[in-house]
Parts: sequence; structure tokens; C-alpha cells
Amino acid sequence: MAHFQVARCLEIERDVKALRKKYRHAEDDLRGAERLLENGKELRHVEEYPGFGKRDIYKARYVNRDLGNKGLSSGYRIVYEMCNREDGITCYIIIHVYGKKGSADEKDIKREVNKRIRSSAYPAVTS
Repeated sequence: MAHFQVARCLEIERDVKALRKKYRHAEDDLRGAERLLENGKELRHVEEYPGFGKRDIYKARYVNRDLGNKGLSSGYRIVYEMCNREDGITCYIIIHVYGKKGSADEKDIKREVNKRIRSSAYPAVTS
């Protein structure tokens, strides 16, 4: 089984802080998703997130424990990029985390993802 490095985009802390106001376990839920990725396991309901050229960007669903037994459709959406670094280690980089309800529309989310991957703070990677 392959192991991957998971790194967070700098803005993720702000995202999680906002989510914690409504969902007490937001940080723990995100860490659970990161552990799955670090152990080479896929998140459920992963789909390629189009509109980013040759970049391997995906959107996945992850359960929100604070909502109880409502399933993945009421959980978080996690957008991440899978990339190969120069040292050959495959790395998942979490880009954006948001809840389904009360979130921005898809166009706003894509705009924010584009802004973050073009930031000078975002790691230089090759796909």
C-alpha cells in the first residue's frame, strides 16, 4: 500500500475555523479524510473536478459527524489536487473544504480554487 503526504493550503485553517462555528467536529472530520489519503485510500464519491486544464483536481464527499446519520450528501465537499513532486512522491494537497448547504455556488468555488492554486504560497508542483 502506498503512502502519500497530505498538505493543506494555507487558507484551509480559515475554512475550518468558519466550519467549526457550526460543526464542532469539523477539524476532526478533516483529519479523518487526510488520514485516509495518507494511507493511500480514496475518499468516497470522488469525481474529477473539471475546469483546471491538465491539473488533477478532484472533489470528494466526506461525512460530517455533527449531522448524525444523514450520510455523505449532507457532509463536506473536499477539493484536492493529486500531484507528483520532483522527488517522485505522490502528494495530495487539500485545496478547499466546504459544507453543501449555505456554501457558495459552483462558479464561486472554482474561482476560489483557482485563486488558491495560483497563490505564491501554493507549492510548486508538476502533474
